[in-house]
Amino acid sequence: MENDHLRFLYIIYVLYHDNTWNYELLIDEDHDKTQVVLFAKDSGRVMMRCSLETAVAFLDSLDPGDYFLFNVECEIFEHVKKNMKVTVEEPCIQYVLDPERFEPQTNHELELLVSEDAKVIDDNWHLMDNHEWFFRQRIENGQVMGVKQDGELIGWMGTYLETDKHSLFGYLHVMPGHRRSGVARSIISGMVERSLDSGRIPVSNVITDNMASRKLTESMGFVDTGRVGWIGVTKQ
Repeated sequence: MENDHLRFLYIIYVLYHDNTWNYELLIDEDHDKTQVVLFAKDSGRVMMRCSLETAVAFLDSLDPGDYFLFNVECEIFEHVKKNMKVTVEEPCIQYVLDPERFEPQTNHELELLVSEDAKVIDDNWHLMDNHEWFFRQRIENGQVMGVKQDGELIGWMGTYLETDKHSLFGYLHVMPGHRRSGVARSIISGMVERSLDSGRIPVSNVITDNMASRKLTESMGFVDTGRVGWIGVTKQ
C-alpha cells in the first residue's frame, strides 16, 4: 500500500450529542498529517485537513458540552484526557484494506437500505442512543448495505464518512440467530467492492478486545495500521 493511505490514521470524528453545529472549519495547508472531520446533520459532512497543532487548537476552541470523538490518534487522545472529562473510552485497532489481499466472498443477496431501516440500526448500536437521524442520513446517501430475510433486516454495515481517498466503515451488525452463517463476510465484501469501485480505500476500526471481529477483518484483507480511540468527553 502507498504511504498516502496511512494519513487517514489521524482522523477525529466529532458527533455533538445535541445535534447542533456552529463551527466553521478552516483548511490548513499542511494537510498531509491530520484530518479533522466534523459531521453536520444538515449537510452530511464538513471536513478540515490540518496539522496536529491545528487539530488540538480546534478541540480547545469547542464550547462546553458533550462530544463523541472517533479515530482519535494517540497524541491527540493524551491531550483530550488532560483537558476534558472522559466519559466513554473504547480503544480500537485501525485497519486499512490492502486491495491485493481482498477476495470477494459474497454469498448472500445484498441491498442498499431504505430510510425505514434506520431505526433498527439505531436500536442495535451500543455506542450512543438516539442517532437514528445519523443512520437515516447515511442510508439516504446510499452508504449502508444489508441483508434481509423474508423482509426482515438481519445484518448491515455502512460508512461513517467518505474522503477523496477513503471510506470509513462501521456499525457492522448481524442479528442473533443469523451469525456464523457468512452474512458478515457477504456484507463486508459488498461494501469493499462498492468502495473500491468509487476509487476509495476502505478503513475500519475494530475494538481491541473484539478478537472475533479482528480475525474476520484481517481475513478480508485488512491490515493493522495502528491504535486509535473512540471516546466520549465532556468539556467543562
